Amino acid sequence: MPTIRSEIRIHAPFDVVWKALLSSNAIPPEIGDAVHEMRIGLPFRVLMSNEGRKMALTVTLIASDPSRHLRWMGYLWIPGLFDGEHSFEIIEETRECSLLIQQEKFSGILVPFLSRTINQTKGKFEEANAAIKSLAEQEYARRKP
Repeated sequence: MPTIRSEIRIHAPFDVVWKALLSSNAIPPEIGDAVHEMRIGLPFRVLMSNEGRKMALTVTLIASDPSRHLRWMGYLWIPGLFDGEHSFEIIEETRECSLLIQQEKFSGILVPFLSRTINQTKGKFEEANAAIKSLAEQEYARRKP
């Protein structure tokens, strides 16, 4: 089962990182709405775009521990074809520093044929994490006395 993982140290408390995560483009708005409404276990559709192609995924929010952890499962067309379990974890290292970990585990019969797409996703994770870092650190700098 291929897994991609990206982590980044952010100089901001975990609650500021969580707010930056939810307000960033790192997660689709539909997932952000599901988190706010705590729709755990209820499937919904998410429109994704990859290299100009749009596709609809069915997503189920698996876990949301506000300010700490977010995890969802998604699949393309039917379960078992191309599935992904995506997660964000925020670890408090100190009162003013957090570690953000973004990870996705892929499974399904199409995985061997989509290795290029999976490899490109790692770069997108790193870009998203950098954007979250920037948002969180800017917000924290504004809040500091």
